[in-house]
This record gives sequence, structure tokens and C-alpha cells, in this order.
Amino acid sequence: MVAGVNTADADVRSREYAAKQRSPFPHASMEPPPSSQPATPMGPSSSARAVGLTLLVLLLLIIGVAIAAWGVSWHRARMPASAYTPPETPWQRKADDAKRASDIKQIQTALALYYNDVGQYPVQDQPVFLGEDVTCLGSSGFSATTCTSPEIMSKLPRDSDGPGYRYSSWGRSDQYCLEFTLTGEVSTWPAGVNHVTQDGHAPGACPSLPTTP
Repeated sequence: MVAGVNTADADVRSREYAAKQRSPFPHASMEPPPSSQPATPMGPSSSARAVGLTLLVLLLLIIGVAIAAWGVSWHRARMPASAYTPPETPWQRKADDAKRASDIKQIQTALALYYNDVGQYPVQDQPVFLGEDVTCLGSSGFSATTCTSPEIMSKLPRDSDGPGYRYSSWGRSDQYCLEFTLTGEVSTWPAGVNHVTQDGHAPGACPSLPTTP
């Protein structure tokens, strides 16, 4: 009986060995071995993550530049005009001078309208800087706060990057002088100190006394 069992066991082992030899994976289980290639990730690729990170950095940079520009503009708006140094770039100087020339012409127009309505120019015993000492022009003249109705010019322009717009009338009502400074030539107005009166433009500073008695 022992010999018969051993013979049967040998036959079983022989059949199992033959089956393994015929199998494509004779030295392992019947399941194929795992692939040696790395699995493809299901999430976003590394290139997509890099693009997203680049866009985020660019967005933060744009926000930072915008905040810095706003801070400079706010700081300049609060400081007196005399505290500024002239801009260094030629295009900025030219732009500032063009604004000054436009401001002066607007103020001249407002003063002419005031004279037509009231019959005189705003009277100031001492020179004032427009847009700083006084901020508006109404029916009763210049005011530092709220102007009386009707308002001729509700917001006087301000020379933010220069010495300012200096208005004088020597306590008189029939004439005025508005002094300003240009960094370069604008049309027929030369660089340097200029002034305008009820009679027009002239180079140089305002006279210390009225032009007529």
C-alpha cells in the first residue's frame, strides 16, 4: 500500500510539473507579473501644474505693481507741490508741462466767466496757491472749502509736480496775475517761470505791484 501511494503521488507531481512547464509563467502563480512601467497618474500633468504656478506668480506680480502705483499716486496727492522734485524722464516732463498749460487756460477761462458774472476778478490781499490754499471758485470768490453757488470752477487744478499755481491780485478787483513754472517750452510759452494776466501771457514772475495804478 505504501508503494502504491507513493507511485500515485509521483504521478500527481509529474502532472503538476508538466502543467507548470506548459504555463507561460512556470515559476510563479498563474497570474501574470505586474508591469514594470510606472502607472500613469490620473491628476494634472507636471507641465499643467507648472503653467498654473507661472500664472499665479504673474497675477501676484501684477497685483503688487498696481498696489505700488496706487501708493505712489496717493502719496503724491497728499504732499504739497513744493515737496516734489521734477520728473527725470523727458516724456514725463513734457506730459506734466502739457497739463500745466491746459490747467492755466482753464483757470483763465474760469476767471473770465467770473468777471462777466460779478464784474470783477477774485480779490486776494495776499498771494494764494490754487488747488492748495484755495480749492474752488464760486460767486463770492475763491474758497478753501465749499464755494457759494453758482460755482464757476468746483475744483481748481493743482500743480502736483511743480512750484504750484500762484494767484495774486494785490487787493484789487480789476486785475490779477497767475504765476506758474514750466520745465520745457510749450507752444509759445518758454521754459521757466511764466505768468498770465487779464491781458495775456508773459514770461517771468508776476510783478510785485499791480501793473496799473
